[in-house]
Amino acid sequence: VITCRAAIAWTTNAPLSIEKVEVDPPKAGEVRIKIISSGTCGTDKHILEGKNEVPFPAILGHEGAGIVESIGEGVTSVKP
Repeated sequence: VITCRAAIAWTTNAPLSIEKVEVDPPKAGEVRIKIISSGTCGTDKHILEGKNEVPFPAILGHEGAGIVESIGEGVTSVKP
């Protein structure tokens, strides 16, 4: 388990909150990425405006660039 910071949306029409979160090690078939840079897109904006319904809290910013930190069992296409 690692601790990192994330921009969390707790509700619509409110500022994102930068908080520490815990991230589990990757499970079989998963890859954990250390995000170096992330942007928000139109989909994220629609979520924040309440136009797309998602369960809150939500960590947005799926358009990221980063480094493979660790891999789960069976992952062969990338390595840390």
